[in-house]
Amino acid sequence: MINHRHRFICIDIPRVASRSLYLSLQPGTTYLADDLGIPYLEEVRGKAKARIARLEPEVWREYYKFAFVRNPWSRAVSMWWFLETGAVRTRLPAAVASLPFVLRSDRRRFLRFLKKIPGYLSDDREDYFHERWHVAPQHEHLIDPQGELALDFVGRFEHLQRDFDFVCRQVGLDARRLEHVHKSRCRLYTDYYDEEAKDLVAQIYARDVETFGYAFPETDHAASREVD
Repeated sequence: MINHRHRFICIDIPRVASRSLYLSLQPGTTYLADDLGIPYLEEVRGKAKARIARLEPEVWREYYKFAFVRNPWSRAVSMWWFLETGAVRTRLPAAVASLPFVLRSDRRRFLRFLKKIPGYLSDDREDYFHERWHVAPQHEHLIDPQGELALDFVGRFEHLQRDFDFVCRQVGLDARRLEHVHKSRCRLYTDYYDEEAKDLVAQIYARDVETFGYAFPETDHAASREVD
C-alpha cells in the first residue's frame, strides 16, 4: 500500500490484517501494485522486489516504510481457514463447531493442508499462484533486491493496535481505532496443533521464526484470534 500525501509505504502480508490495515489507512491509500500497474503474476513471483523495481528510487528511499508480521503458527491456521475451510465452517453453529470430534477432524485436515505448503511454494505454475501468494513466508514479502529487510518499522499482529498507533504518529495520521474485519470462529490457534504440525510449521517457516523471534506458543493467546 502507498499513500503519497502522508508519504508512506505499507508492505502488506496476506493473513496479517492486510484488509484491516487498508481500511484504516484511508483516505488516500491505494494498493501499491495498482498504483504501479504491476500484473498479479509478477507481484506473486517478485513480491516486494517487484514493487521496489517499479518505484522511483527517491520514493522508496524517502517514504516511511513499514509492515506487520504474525506468529507463523497462528498465521498458518489463518491461511488454512481462509484457503480451505472458512466458507463452509462459518455456517456451522458455534455449539457444533466446538465439539471434540469436530476439533479432531479439523486437526487432521489442518495437518493435510500443512503438508501441501511445500508443494505450493515450489510449483511455479499459474494454477497455484493464489495459494502460493498466501502461504509464502513473510520475509519473502519484505526483502528488497539485496535480500535485506529495508524497512523503518516492523510491527506485530500480536500488538496490532499498539503498533498501528505508533505508525500513525510517525506518518502524521490522526489516532484511530483499527478496523476489525474478516472475523472468524476459529478456536485459539494452539488448539489445532499436535507435535507433527508444530514441527512442520517450524521447518517451513524457519527463517520467519528466526528473523522475527517467534515461538510456539505465544504467551498472549487472546492475540492469536484471526483478524484478517
